[in-house]
Amino acid sequence: GRVLDVGAGSGLLSLMAAREGAETVYAVEASGDLARVAQRIAADNRQHVGDKIQFVEQYSTEVSLATIDDAPVDVLVSETLGTFLLGEDALVYMADARDRLLKPGGDVIPAGGVQHVTAISSEALSQITRVSANYDGYDLSHFNALIDNSVVLFSKRFGMRVSDLAAVDVSPPLPIYTVDFYNDTPESFAGRVARPVVLPFRAQCTCTIHALVYHWEAWLDRERHYTISTYHGDTRHNIPRDIAWGQAVQIVVVESDDGTPAPFEVTRGEALEVHIADAGNVALIRGVVKRAGRQEEL
Repeated sequence: GRVLDVGAGSGLLSLMAAREGAETVYAVEASGDLARVAQRIAADNRQHVGDKIQFVEQYSTEVSLATIDDAPVDVLVSETLGTFLLGEDALVYMADARDRLLKPGGDVIPAGGVQHVTAISSEALSQITRVSANYDGYDLSHFNALIDNSVVLFSKRFGMRVSDLAAVDVSPPLPIYTVDFYNDTPESFAGRVARPVVLPFRAQCTCTIHALVYHWEAWLDRERHYTISTYHGDTRHNIPRDIAWGQAVQIVVVESDDGTPAPFEVTRGEALEVHIADAGNVALIRGVVKRAGRQEEL
């Protein structure tokens, strides 16, 4: 069949589709620099894919049926996922291409996914985000008053792998939202995602909650036989996955009696909640951990 690759980048998915038997692959890439590199890569791999790949240097929203030989394609494939699942507007581009350029009953890859958040305890993370009370005999702990727990850090931008931080999960992965690339539109998704979202859990250890980690799982087929996950437990032996997507990390603290940030200590079995103020802000989700029944932010 015929394949449309939205956001083709290096052209890897196009190469794979062509090698696996696609009749024609339309590799759509808006960046001229990337498109030219992808064309050179395809040329170097002509022994595997022949001349099956046609490069289209446009945004997918600008592509018409005339661009793809006046006929809808059999398969839509896209890797426009970000550190947050929908952080690079994957649903916007995939829904548009699906509704205009895919034949009825065609396949969509990935089929869907889920955005998770997990509360973690990690002394290693604490050592790089807090100032020690005893550094070569000096007490610098007052610097901890400047900890900003509203900032969300992207691990790959800092060369940090959460899987290397000896993290202990204080919560299980908590689902913030799911997306169905076969059926969802940006409008239907926005209408379905509750705001705010409250995610209850019980602490899985007596420990300190040091951070919230945002990660996702995408399933390539509707039956979910084939999945990709950025959960830090799944990327421990997968450096490329951490480099490509990584995780988003948000420091967790509690306000002490004097108004300064202090470690958030919890007891195993304690009822807790993660509050997401705006789950629909898919490019930058922020959470707050609260003790169940408490109204004040921690």
